[in-house]
Amino acid sequence: MNRRAFVAASIAATGALSVLGCSAPTTPDPSVERHELTGRVVAVDAPSGRVTLAHKAIPGFMDAMTMELAAEPPSSIASLTPGDRIRATLVVDRGRTWIEGVERLSGDNAGFDVDDANDPEIGTVIPRLELTDQNGKRFDWERFRGRSVLVSFIYTRCPLPDYCARMTSNFESVSSMVDSLPADRRDRMALLSVTIDPEFDTPVILRAYAAQQAPLARNFERWTFATGSPEEVRAVARFFGLSYEKQSGQIIHSLRTVVVGPDNRVAAIFRGNTWTPEEAVQALAFANERH
Repeated sequence: MNRRAFVAASIAATGALSVLGCSAPTTPDPSVERHELTGRVVAVDAPSGRVTLAHKAIPGFMDAMTMELAAEPPSSIASLTPGDRIRATLVVDRGRTWIEGVERLSGDNAGFDVDDANDPEIGTVIPRLELTDQNGKRFDWERFRGRSVLVSFIYTRCPLPDYCARMTSNFESVSSMVDSLPADRRDRMALLSVTIDPEFDTPVILRAYAAQQAPLARNFERWTFATGSPEEVRAVARFFGLSYEKQSGQIIHSLRTVVVGPDNRVAAIFRGNTWTPEEAVQALAFANERH
């Protein structure tokens, strides 16, 4: 086993030991390895003091990868949210591994060559954005004119249950709730799931994904799954405030769900994965009531 593989295996195998309440050494020890680490937050488990990071390579020590790490002190990650970029010190000490000195980064100090995005202002008109639906048909936002639309981003190979899978599950719940509304109200609501992995998620793949993960999409009259060229998808993601990048064969991304009103203007923005289907349906209804 080479050194990089050994280090990665050691971290994965012994990481759980770092949450047993032990504290990082207070006296410097020359045998302890310390490396600067820069990464994007994928998930935070504040009660256990652990954070999942998609980190950049540490030259001569470890390849870029996504992994869960303990933080010292645990409170240092309490305010982090998925999508944040951080700098920290990775400490390896005789079978224990943790991060310390956690610092949230922004702007040019982030250390990532990524295309960051800013949330659109409420009331911003949707620009001309073109995509391809699950049937291979090209469309733009005129498809939804007169309806409020709930928009979110997924990719079918996403391995994290609280990311894309949760977005799709929430959309399933939204679709079910909309089904129970009177016809004049439910016909004015639509759902749009946009893949951020267009090279893999073709229309055929999206249809298969919907059949397995989103049976309520049925004939796709209300719920559209969309792909496009990489440039088209990135333009849509950028407009809606979503950041993503490919790293070590995975797509590391933030979460953004947006309500667009029937006048094609941004009506509400949900960040992260804590929004509820009830909140989304209320936002869709409110957007319709205003028009």
